[in-house]
Amino acid sequence: MANMKKQLNSFTISTFLVLAGCQSNLPQISNDSIKHLGQLISNRGEISEICFDVTKDQVLNFSIKASQPISFNVHYHQDKQSFYPVKSQITRSISQTILIESSSTHCLMWTGQTDATQVEYQYRLLN
Repeated sequence: MANMKKQLNSFTISTFLVLAGCQSNLPQISNDSIKHLGQLISNRGEISEICFDVTKDQVLNFSIKASQPISFNVHYHQDKQSFYPVKSQITRSISQTILIESSSTHCLMWTGQTDATQVEYQYRLLN
């Protein structure tokens, strides 16, 4: 029995060392490839936005679903100007993928059109 425990411990240590040595070969998950999601309630006239830093040539994939129509856009500011890769529109649902044209802080923004509108969002940045 003591010999079996010794072999088991030896196997466990060997397996750990092999896996530890392989760790650098595993694909690394960057923060940019993580899906971000959330849910909130928006009221009439209430502006909400989710903002994040991006770099030129990244890809932004996003979707928004609302229980009632909302005014939605994707925008960023540069040199005191606002740019709208996704123009403002009244919608209950949108799902889109866009190529980032300028390194800056981009925002998913919506304004409630009625009270107690449930909004679900998700986005992912890809390199």
